[in-house]
Amino acid sequence: MRTNRLNNLKINGLHNDTAIYEDSVFIGFMLPEAVEEHMEEYRAAALELAERETCDKVVIYAVLEYDDAGGALLSADFMCRSVPYQKYTELALKLLHSCRLFFFRGRKESDNE
Repeated sequence: MRTNRLNNLKINGLHNDTAIYEDSVFIGFMLPEAVEEHMEEYRAAALELAERETCDKVVIYAVLEYDDAGGALLSADFMCRSVPYQKYTELALKLLHSCRLFFFRGRKESDNE
């Protein structure tokens, strides 16, 4: 279980809510505690999906965007997307500067198992 908070920083001394997206569709703003609850729900669903995917696939369940200056959590996009590992690495390289991707690698050796 996570013991640290995803957004324990404050911008200009004020608490800012985080913009939340589901499958890249804006759904509103949430407090950091609610973001963590969402994260746990999507993590569990992604783990279940990863059990059925082959090891050449990745199941992405969250993309978190952080402020460059202060490191505060700006947005969270939750999903359960299975993508080829190569596509994941391309995406990760593009988003490396300001985002963090959360994923599970597929668990099966091949489709024949």
